[in-house]
Amino acid sequence: MIHLRHARRARIAAQVDRELPGLEAGQRRQVLEGRLRQQVALEGEDFVWRREQAGAEQARQDAARAAAQCVFLSPGPE
Repeated sequence: MIHLRHARRARIAAQVDRELPGLEAGQRRQVLEGRLRQQVALEGEDFVWRREQAGAEQARQDAARAAAQCVFLSPGPE
């Protein structure tokens, strides 16, 4: 996981250097930190969405499983 964070930071730093050449070190650091914060916020939103989707899928699977058990366990016509 750490290598992914380093790679992301390096990618964003290269993007900042490309888009804003000539920034002083302090300004560059502020821009970089701001973009990293934005990235983390987006990842947090994505995580929440994926967790909600997984919960909904689990509920659908549970309902289907319960329905299948109900049909399997119900007595048929004799």
